[in-house]
Amino acid sequence: MATNRFIVSGNTLGWFTSMARYFYRCLLTCLYDSLSVPLSLSIAVGNTLEVVTASYFILRFASARPFFKTIHTAVFIIALFGSTMISASIGVGSLFFADLIQQNNLLLVWKTWWLRDLVGGLILTPIFINLAFCTQ
Repeated sequence: MATNRFIVSGNTLGWFTSMARYFYRCLLTCLYDSLSVPLSLSIAVGNTLEVVTASYFILRFASARPFFKTIHTAVFIIALFGSTMISASIGVGSLFFADLIQQNNLLLVWKTWWLRDLVGGLILTPIFINLAFCTQ
């Protein structure tokens, strides 16, 4: 859902403001879940990098309306595919180094994190992007 905020915001200042707000929301959510400050920071950075990476590649290689051409839709899917791997890797790595998950569960937790982010991005982001442009 945050990817659509970055794509829809037209100017650079709006983009950086949205990025900072998203980072703080992730950080506060992790802190609310009683995670330590370093762990919360690393998960918030991973989640923010996911959204920034996806938004950059979608805006750079597709457009702000990535669903009007087939190639733009393909770029959208590939960008989400790759960027969600960043968030899953940083998040699961952080949990592993904080001794919150065991080594034998590492791949299962990573796949779960990655699929949750990917499916959420593939289902919700197109809806919110199209709604944002319908109201303008």
